[in-house]
Amino acid sequence: DEAALDKPFPRGCCHMTVTAEEDGYLTAMDTGEIGNVSVILGAGRVKKEDRIDLSAGMMVLAKTGDFLQKGQPLAELYASRAELLAPAAERYRRALAFGPEKPPEQRLILTRIGR
Repeated sequence: DEAALDKPFPRGCCHMTVTAEEDGYLTAMDTGEIGNVSVILGAGRVKKEDRIDLSAGMMVLAKTGDFLQKGQPLAELYASRAELLAPAAERYRRALAFGPEKPPEQRLILTRIGR
């Protein structure tokens, strides 16, 4: 529906804040696994016939290199069904790695092609 594309996406009626379970630096994020979390919430498809829930999704609040304290928000998850939130939050946490030292910064541009 093209009219729906002109409006901001709605947020799911159910939401959960995923929080850090320990103090430390966020040293790595498995972004592929985080993409799978969005599928659990309904924002993606397993099969092409699956329906996408435009109100499902997440807001990532912490990035690699951030120092976080236990209880600090990592992400906000949104879904249309409450029972999807806990498994998605657990999988989101498993996609992150924490450590005592700040990881080296990654370059945003790895190489240029052409002039």
